[in-house]
Amino acid sequence: MKKLPKWSYGLILLLAGLGVWRIAHLAKLAMTVETDLFSQGQVELNHGNYRSAIEIFETFLKRDPHHVPALQFKLDAEIRANRWKDAEETADRIMKIEPTPVHKAQLAELYRHNGKVDLANQLLNLPQATPTPTVKK
Repeated sequence: MKKLPKWSYGLILLLAGLGVWRIAHLAKLAMTVETDLFSQGQVELNHGNYRSAIEIFETFLKRDPHHVPALQFKLDAEIRANRWKDAEETADRIMKIEPTPVHKAQLAELYRHNGKVDLANQLLNLPQATPTPTVKK
């Protein structure tokens, strides 16, 4: 095996450094795009463009499906747009990722809103509703 000239080692190090820089640059670019997308969704939500905000957050979530803040903003936009079934599904996704008491209460409230009182009570560990007997006069 032939030995490489001394200058070639410097060239190899330079090329390796450029490769590392390129990877870091692409990662930073991807983060910038995602941050811009997230911010754009928030702007649309704040301006009352709920359907547009939902679409933007859905695009963001394709890249990072477990990003709870994006899911929360999407949920907020769905509620404001009266998309109750979609809101329930989003709240359920959030609950599966972060089962906190706040997220549990959000999901239970959406269950109630969608007529699923028994599911809401079950989620909150409340006793099941029993029908009250009607008295005939």
